[in-house]
Amino acid sequence: MITRLGLFFTIILVLGGCDVVKPRAQGADNELVVVTSFEDRDAIQTVLTTIFNDTLYTPQPEPYYRTVWADPENFNDVKNHVNVIVAAFGENPRNLGVKLVKNLLSPAQYKSTMDGENQLIFAKDVFARNQNYLIMNSLTIDKLLEHAEDQGPWLKKQYDDLFFKRQSVHLFDKSSRQKKLEKELEEKYAWTMNIPWGFTVIANSAEQQFFWMGRDIPYRWLAVQWEEGLSYTDSASVD
Repeated sequence: MITRLGLFFTIILVLGGCDVVKPRAQGADNELVVVTSFEDRDAIQTVLTTIFNDTLYTPQPEPYYRTVWADPENFNDVKNHVNVIVAAFGENPRNLGVKLVKNLLSPAQYKSTMDGENQLIFAKDVFARNQNYLIMNSLTIDKLLEHAEDQGPWLKKQYDDLFFKRQSVHLFDKSSRQKKLEKELEEKYAWTMNIPWGFTVIANSAEQQFFWMGRDIPYRWLAVQWEEGLSYTDSASVD
């Protein structure tokens, strides 16, 4: 198994010596802002798919994390987003992604991505608070894929942890709950639930015995369909 010592060592280097108060990270919590050259996008997408391999069914399948592509020359415009990934491979001096990675890394760090075992450099809160920041760089795309397969589960957990941390701020805060909708559903269907901000009712039909609500960013939905039949007051009454 490839060692992660380089990965953690780089985190310490990147984060050292910066006490300036940073802005809160921008953008949707499930967006991956990926900065890479246009010609490398397809190859980099294979690496991203290896790491971020979850699928939501809404009802059609779609990725849990949504990729937003950005050109290297626009890096300063997106560097404060929640999940920033800068990706490149190869040594083409005309490739803007390669040039950006060289500018962002120290000579020793860059050398470790090309000649060593440090192809995935991860850090937190580099440009903004509550931010994930990842640089992916290697001599070949195959080397990037190799490390993505090995370190992917650990990296994915960092993104999931931050997602739930940021979402929990709003999820069931009493001031942001939709109490009017909660009361309507309790009166109509005898359902009791806490409904966070951002959810909109898409379908609500007692005749069709179907209820559906969802939200846009990040996309979430809840659908309920029922039929007349036996009812139970609690789980203990079910044989």
